[in-house]
Amino acid sequence: MAAILTTANFRPESTAEPCRQLELSLTQADDVDLAAAIDRYTRRVDDLANDQFEAIATDVMELDVWIWSDSLPLPKRTTAITTVKTRDFAGNLTTQASSGVYRLNSSLSVAGDRPTGDFDSVELLPSALGGAGLAVVVGSPFTWPYGAQAVQVTGVTGWTVPHPDAQRAVALLVWNHFTTSNAALRRARSASAGGEQIVFMADGRNPYNDKIASSGLPEVDEIVAELYRDNFAGV
Repeated sequence: MAAILTTANFRPESTAEPCRQLELSLTQADDVDLAAAIDRYTRRVDDLANDQFEAIATDVMELDVWIWSDSLPLPKRTTAITTVKTRDFAGNLTTQASSGVYRLNSSLSVAGDRPTGDFDSVELLPSALGGAGLAVVVGSPFTWPYGAQAVQVTGVTGWTVPHPDAQRAVALLVWNHFTTSNAALRRARSASAGGEQIVFMADGRNPYNDKIASSGLPEVDEIVAELYRDNFAGV
């Protein structure tokens, strides 16, 4: 899995834009702890936005098929498919030909740096367009086989080039993790500073999108609300 940010991005000498004014010294966070935090908060932003902003080069997706169709929705943004296998009722896998049988509809651009659609799918090529159909399946070779984990798709998933706003959200969460050392502030709803009352965000739902839990940081909540990706029905 490619990292959405590196430890070097947070160091004072870095010019990485997502980490501007979020510098961390080695005293505040050594490379091991910082790398672990980047990984953890990347997963958190992925979960909050219901997306995957880092690329996984070899991702195996086991897919349930509960409707006879020539279109198979994919649960992740996918930029390339390396292998498609169908599974029979005995659990045997059959590798399908990669040419003339199916094609990928990706929701990302060719460069993998911006969305071009909402959902990803694997489409069987119809016979009218020269499609050869699936091999060794029960039923029509031009519909995906029915059942739990009936299809296994291996490919490249996630954003090839991370969304810069997602990088900023991860940077904010990581920096907050290492710099908020006062345990009371982590639990407080308000605090006084310089004669002014500071009111923190309430726990619970994201104020910009009530489908999402709040991260506790206003800028992060605004980013993930804008980046949030709805699930495809049935995925």
